[in-house]
Amino acid sequence: MGAQMLPSAKRASTRTASTAILLGLILLSFTLRIYRLDGQSLWGDEAWSLFHATRESFGNVLRSAHDDGVVPPAYYLFLHAWTAVAGQSEFALRYISLLCGVLAVPAIFALGHRLSGVGTGITAALLQTLSPFHVYYSQETRMYAQMTLFTILSTYFFWRLIAKTPSSDWKVWAGYVITGGLAVNSHYFAWYVILAHGLFWLGDLIRVRFISVGGSRGFYTARYGKRGYSTHLKCTHLIRKRFVTWRVALLCLSAQAAILALFLPWALYVWERALGLTGQVTPMSVPLTVILRRCLGIFSAGAPSIAAEQAEVGWMTLIPFLLLLALAVLWPWKRRGSIFLIVCASTPILATFFLSFPTLPGWSRYFIAASPPYYLLLAQGADGLRQFAQSSPLAARRRVVRVGLAALLVAPLSLAQMRSLRQYYTNPIHWHWDYRGQINSMAKGARTDAAIVYNGRDLPVILEYYLPADTPYTIIPSLCNADEGRIRDEIAAVAAEHEQIWLMRSIPLACDHNHRAAQWLKENAYQVSETWLENNLFDLYLTPTEMAFSNNLPALTFDGQFELVEFASSRWRVAPGDALAVALRWRALAPMDVDFKFFLILLGPNGESFALKDGMPLNWLRPTTSWSAGEIVDDRWGMTVSANTPAGAYPLYVGAYDPATGERLAVQTSDGENAGDMLLITEIEVR
Repeated sequence: MGAQMLPSAKRASTRTASTAILLGLILLSFTLRIYRLDGQSLWGDEAWSLFHATRESFGNVLRSAHDDGVVPPAYYLFLHAWTAVAGQSEFALRYISLLCGVLAVPAIFALGHRLSGVGTGITAALLQTLSPFHVYYSQETRMYAQMTLFTILSTYFFWRLIAKTPSSDWKVWAGYVITGGLAVNSHYFAWYVILAHGLFWLGDLIRVRFISVGGSRGFYTARYGKRGYSTHLKCTHLIRKRFVTWRVALLCLSAQAAILALFLPWALYVWERALGLTGQVTPMSVPLTVILRRCLGIFSAGAPSIAAEQAEVGWMTLIPFLLLLALAVLWPWKRRGSIFLIVCASTPILATFFLSFPTLPGWSRYFIAASPPYYLLLAQGADGLRQFAQSSPLAARRRVVRVGLAALLVAPLSLAQMRSLRQYYTNPIHWHWDYRGQINSMAKGARTDAAIVYNGRDLPVILEYYLPADTPYTIIPSLCNADEGRIRDEIAAVAAEHEQIWLMRSIPLACDHNHRAAQWLKENAYQVSETWLENNLFDLYLTPTEMAFSNNLPALTFDGQFELVEFASSRWRVAPGDALAVALRWRALAPMDVDFKFFLILLGPNGESFALKDGMPLNWLRPTTSWSAGEIVDDRWGMTVSANTPAGAYPLYVGAYDPATGERLAVQTSDGENAGDMLLITEIEVR
């Protein structure tokens, strides 16, 4: 009796252990995804999610998503309902993605368990939990985590549907239709997963039909006689029980037709808009080999970089991943499940490649639906080692050996993912564009004497979100496509009333297509900084009321080609972190055929730089090749003194160099003797 109870007790023990491990992974997944959830600024795509989701009603959300036409509306509808309850903080906006990312862990466990057993489910859940790729998109106000969750669930229900469980056909069918419908209404690329399902059941059907009718009745009767043909019928019956039947094929076909029916209302609604956008998309030019390499690295242990160049994961790091992948693909166990996962992983990649995709920063997200099957393949590879150990001659320690072998390869994978996670949390290369910090700096300046000017038509969502409600701003031009004179008058009026101007532009400009406001500021103000955040440009200009010029300068020239005759500074005493305007007045001594670049530098006693500005004269408007001999050229510079500058008096130098070679022009006396490669203008006191 005890011997008969042992397998049951063993199964109960295994179930308890796997449940405990899964709960631990869910908790770990939640911890990793909630950590620094609001640590980064929203960026452009997240602002679009906010824009669509915060319309006045569900109908307006649908209309807004239609006008955009880029993705279906399911995510925006969920976010609309959620923000009505939870608010619009960064934390609240990203919480839906966090929740979907956490739920994806038990979902992939259930799928792995159904495919190959508990071991596969646990390993896949571990990889999904620690994946920096999925942690990243679980902390973003976009639909990728939601789409991933529903594609995993739809794949789970599809596998159950095709596995022929007649007693629960209708429940599984309904589960597949609902989750598949939610997936394709979350993102168009989810259709590639449904396509993979269709290819698999169609391939199964063709295979069964080929095996069952590939040999004709006459062939078997002629070769083996009536008894041989009877044997053939029995074999065909067994094969039909093992593989998909016509009944299951019809279930799959009807379920996918129902998914299409759930998507069809949106497709008809957005059809004309989507066709118009299709003509505007530039075909991608990324080779398939580059896509495969990027997906392999980013799925395995890569952290996405949106605002910087994506770093590739090294081949040494990828070796354990490739080994498990090879075990899953090449070894004979669970062959049907492995083929299914290969189809599910390869179809989204190949379909996206052949149908094209926008090569925007972070384009690896368009292949995210292929990552769960990839993790399941890796888990099957680890499970293969367990199967191998089960036949090991070390029977007494078989359990220890098989667990140890699997852990031996899974551990390097987890360590690689954890190293990458640490980089994601701590290295700014993986962070979004910092709209929050930039706009907070603008708002802080507006509380003193800075003006905020938006050079366009409608204030961007990201600016509305972060700019405090009581912060004043001006939109120029006040009338879209106003004439040049009016635009210049409007920006001049703002400059006359403020010492600083923050100019924000979204490129391409909706109004003022020729950048007249920016042109006036470049000609008449002092540009301190130029910051690009995606397609948004933030410029800080100083507009001091008075600049007293001084000609107290030594008689020196720059290689005999031009000389500085006067200079002025808006301030002689500054605090660390303050901005400084410097006016220079040059005299050209001879025509020049090189566009020299200039630099201003505030030097410390040990040669350290406390302020540096580099560029061409008059904010790049007057290159030296445009200077005529004897001409006086007014030049304007703005620069920021480092916030870490200690108190003291520091010399301010100006120099020039050839940008092609980097060679500085010699500063010469009237006799042609060299006096260095920089000219001392004045001293600036920092206190």
